[in-house]
Amino acid sequence: MYRLEHLIPSAALAGLFSLLGAPVSGQPAAPQTAPAPAATAAPSAPPEQSLRAVEERGRLLADYFEALAQSEARLRGESDIAPPDAAVVIKSSDGLRVIFLKDVVQSGGRKGTMEIAESAYDPTSRKAIGLSSFAPPTPAPASVISFMRALQQAKDGAAGRKEAKPPFDHAVIREKDGSFSVYLRARDADGPGGDLLALIAATGRQLVDVQALHLAVTHLPPGEHKPGQATLHSHTDTESELPSPTDVALIIRRPDLAPHLVLTPRWMFRIDAEGGLTYLGPNPVPRPPAPSAPGGGGRR
Repeated sequence: MYRLEHLIPSAALAGLFSLLGAPVSGQPAAPQTAPAPAATAAPSAPPEQSLRAVEERGRLLADYFEALAQSEARLRGESDIAPPDAAVVIKSSDGLRVIFLKDVVQSGGRKGTMEIAESAYDPTSRKAIGLSSFAPPTPAPASVISFMRALQQAKDGAAGRKEAKPPFDHAVIREKDGSFSVYLRARDADGPGGDLLALIAATGRQLVDVQALHLAVTHLPPGEHKPGQATLHSHTDTESELPSPTDVALIIRRPDLAPHLVLTPRWMFRIDAEGGLTYLGPNPVPRPPAPSAPGGGGRR
């Protein structure tokens, strides 16, 4: 684990926060290290299309995570519904569906996956709407089962990873090519990090890759900073040059952290409370060292 005061000189932090127009009270004392080297020539800016893609995916993840959390809370209040074995969030024409599933033994000893309850989620109001239980349970269609299989493959691939520990918030997203991108984020992570991206084949049965989006958690627990004061975290030189979609999702779900600054090895970005992502310019701060951890890299 590492904290920002170990990575970024205090004077540089003050300059970065001034870009945000945010107060800088409570910053750590400058560490006794050699002066930072002068910034090199500024690289070209990141493509605008890439920023908007991260922003859009981050907002989608925030909806998926929130739909799951709110629907699970509703389910816990219903004592007559058996605890599910899995839950998946699926896009529909008017929002999101959260489907709760359970494996049951049917007549003749054959196992089957059944839908036992369902909730809807409205992304506009950011509220779960109702909870319907199925009595008797309804056989899950193949499309829903493929999402459940992809989620299980991702969880199996995440087993033993040091960067993120269960229980997870999760989002299973079917890409245009039919494959699945499964985002897992540790529920006990109190800041950026604790997240993995699993790439799953279109069948939902084959794990292609598991990537760490951050190598460690930057701790930003609620109540540790003044309202409206900017927060930030830094990517190491083995992490993405852009903010991750999970960074955007985190700030939407925790607007107390906004405005939030993300320092990547080459660039600086700001995320606002609604998930808006803005490029601020080249990063004048030296690259932080990468902590030793397995995995990481690849597509974000």
